Amino acid sequence: MKRLKRIFTILLAGILALTAMPAALSLQLLSPASLTASAETTVVTVETDQGTVMLTYTALSDGTISITSCPTDAAGSLEIPATIDGTAVTAIGKEAFLDCTALTGIELSDSITTI
Repeated sequence: MKRLKRIFTILLAGILALTAMPAALSLQLLSPASLTASAETTVVTVETDQGTVMLTYTALSDGTISITSCPTDAAGSLEIPATIDGTAVTAIGKEAFLDCTALTGIELSDSITTI
């Protein structure tokens, strides 16, 4: 009986360790330290249901794009594009939509992996 309890305990510990691995890996993938932005910022015009918005973005070290800011007067529902000029948009920068209180929605493309 003691041996069975010990085997069960070891088996349970192994299962718990394996199920925790994907969460740890996903946190590592989402770590902002793993991607660095270039100093150059660029602007792209995006349509909303209430007009156009000029989003600011930067190129990341992995060759993708991060949306870094939105004008505070942006209004309506905004769709973040999957690509800009053929380059994948994979990130939304810290506080990119801070104070954009008139936005009613932001639709993210499947290419976004980091927020």
